[in-house]
Amino acid sequence: MLSKVIVILAIAIVVVGGGIAAYLLTRGPEVYELSYNFKPGESYVYEMKSKTESLGTSVELSLSETLDVLQVIDHEVNIRDSSEMQIAITGAAQQNVAVVMTFRMTNKGVRSAIQIEKVEPPELRTAMEQARGQLEGYLKAIYHYPTDPVPLGREWSVPIDYQFEQAGVSMTVTGEARSSIVARESITVQAGTFDCWRLAHKINASGEMVLAGQTVTMSMSGNATSWIDPLSGAQTKADLPLSMKLKAAGQELEVPVNVTMELIKHQGP
Repeated sequence: MLSKVIVILAIAIVVVGGGIAAYLLTRGPEVYELSYNFKPGESYVYEMKSKTESLGTSVELSLSETLDVLQVIDHEVNIRDSSEMQIAITGAAQQNVAVVMTFRMTNKGVRSAIQIEKVEPPELRTAMEQARGQLEGYLKAIYHYPTDPVPLGREWSVPIDYQFEQAGVSMTVTGEARSSIVARESITVQAGTFDCWRLAHKINASGEMVLAGQTVTMSMSGNATSWIDPLSGAQTKADLPLSMKLKAAGQELEVPVNVTMELIKHQGP
């Protein structure tokens, strides 16, 4: 026969264990807020590389980008973006380009008031505006954060909407990127070692380009990964593979594009 003490202990264990189980079942998943917490005077220096190969032609882009935080007002940041890039195309001389632009960004990564202040050489300004627009349309899948806190694994959606028309060339691309927080892990880049959130991004978009009267339809898809510092919200590294399919005049061409980005230097205010 069980003693009174053992019975009381058994009842206590059941009650406490049941209470813990009920708490775990009803409290809901833990949620995390992603946002940029930049400070005036900070700077972030990134190295970005892109490579594309198709029909025996290779296009390689190497870019050094410095983001200087000029001003922080409420939940918006004013940033100066200074880039130096080298473009190498098979059979052509390497092209060096420098671009300086400013923009405003919310603490969730929505950019506005983008102004290109300088392009060297100046004759490449139109080409740089087009290239920047395409890259922004793709990269915002990485740097846009959800408005509300999210638990691990829950996806949020970022629309892709890019339009360009100038000098006889027009392009329209629409689509969607679905992102989620996957895990917390330590990652080492040139700027140091960071305890980061790892994010997964599924990108799908399509559209068409009209060039010299010829219509080219296109579709793009990719599964990208980025790592962000929870304290500042800054990206520390990103791998962005993309498959682009082009159709024109009854022919189809698949072009793989791979973009990598890494934080190489951070300087505080």
